[in-house]
Amino acid sequence: MNLFPNPQGPNGVGAFIKNLPEDSGIRNNVRGVGFAGFDLGLSKRWKMPWKESHSLQFRWEVFNGLNLTRFDV
Repeated sequence: MNLFPNPQGPNGVGAFIKNLPEDSGIRNNVRGVGFAGFDLGLSKRWKMPWKESHSLQFRWEVFNGLNLTRFDV
């Protein structure tokens, strides 16, 4: 039994084409339906005592915090 009878077709290697500049290409051909993103950010800024224009900032950011990816096509 051949899983990919036409390797250059839409279900084989032909689905992964090289994109040209300014081309959006094929999106989400491996990922399942739905989209969920969970980004977090935390920051604190302190003003320095010697000059008003000086400050110190601490920033912590997390992107895709829960790793929400669905590979169930």
